[in-house]
Amino acid sequence: NGSVNNIAGICDATGRLFALMPHPERFIRPTQHPRWTSQPSREHGDGFAIFLNAVKWVLAL
Repeated sequence: NGSVNNIAGICDATGRLFALMPHPERFIRPTQHPRWTSQPSREHGDGFAIFLNAVKWVLAL
């Protein structure tokens, strides 16, 4: 990914994410994956879970 030691994310001692290099918004739909035609069909891409968890967290406040 071009970063020092290929670090893609940084978290604190509790595991809470501080920074994330990948772009989860680019993998919301399964069809955004480069090999989507050779993978099993599914409703959402892996990046969707990050945003879904954020919504759940805000609603729980």
